[in-house]
Amino acid sequence: MSFHGTLHEEIGAGMFSGAFSTLCGFPLDTIKTRLQSQQSGVATSVQYKGALDCVYKVGRTDGPLSLFKGVTPKLGESLIMNSFMFVAYEYCKQQIGRNESGGGGPYQFVSAGAFSGLVTSFVSTPFDLVKIQLQLDNVRSRTLPTSAALLRQLSKRGGPFLLSRLYTGHTLNMGREVFFTSIYLGLYDSLKSGMVEDKARGASIPLTVAASASTGALAWLVCYPFDLVKTVIQGQELLNPRSKRPLVNTVEAIRTIWHVDGARGFYKGALTSTFRAMLVTSSRMVAYEWYKNNLSMFS
Repeated sequence: MSFHGTLHEEIGAGMFSGAFSTLCGFPLDTIKTRLQSQQSGVATSVQYKGALDCVYKVGRTDGPLSLFKGVTPKLGESLIMNSFMFVAYEYCKQQIGRNESGGGGPYQFVSAGAFSGLVTSFVSTPFDLVKIQLQLDNVRSRTLPTSAALLRQLSKRGGPFLLSRLYTGHTLNMGREVFFTSIYLGLYDSLKSGMVEDKARGASIPLTVAASASTGALAWLVCYPFDLVKTVIQGQELLNPRSKRPLVNTVEAIRTIWHVDGARGFYKGALTSTFRAMLVTSSRMVAYEWYKNNLSMFS
């Protein structure tokens, strides 16, 4: 099935698929954040030897439900961001298709994916920051029970401060989103259009899972260094009154990661994170395609 559809169909499919994939992959996202935040020592002093060690220590000290701490802002982000992502992708794809003979082909899909990532980055940056701050709070001050508590603390210093802090790491996140969606959505649509013979029936579930998981994994491996550095920057203690040091910037974070682990440091924790990406991207696309194929149930 193609991405063509009405605006309300794309919004509905985006919200449904975003919520479903977020709930499937969030515990692994928490593990990813804690592993990545150690890279510079900025966010936490707790050291994990790997993903399993992290799961064990989190479960022992905070309980298994702590793996879902920060899920509320992530759910909010996924509902909005996935709607923006699919609507922007479809809109750009249609615009390119009007100006290209034969519909544009892979160029059309990849370009539309890049545009979609650019648009969604303005949504995902503040939501990601709140999520990361909550995910790391258990290993720091334990003073942020909810996202509302964090926003209240930030807003005490005024609107400009709140806005600047919420968009900490935005340039990195923009790059991550542009590369990710151009590969994930662009290659997925290219593969599907070349492999599905019956366009009316659309792709089968096994084909959807295989195509979206493989393109999602490739996209994540390309974008992982962006995500790691972004996590280090967004994971800093934004509300620590004892710290007079300015926030670490992108160059400082990259230098620190390189100094500690060299080039491999930029892919530390990538295995677990890529598995999560495959789970999220495939579950998102299966939910998206299922919704589009069963619109009558939601009418």
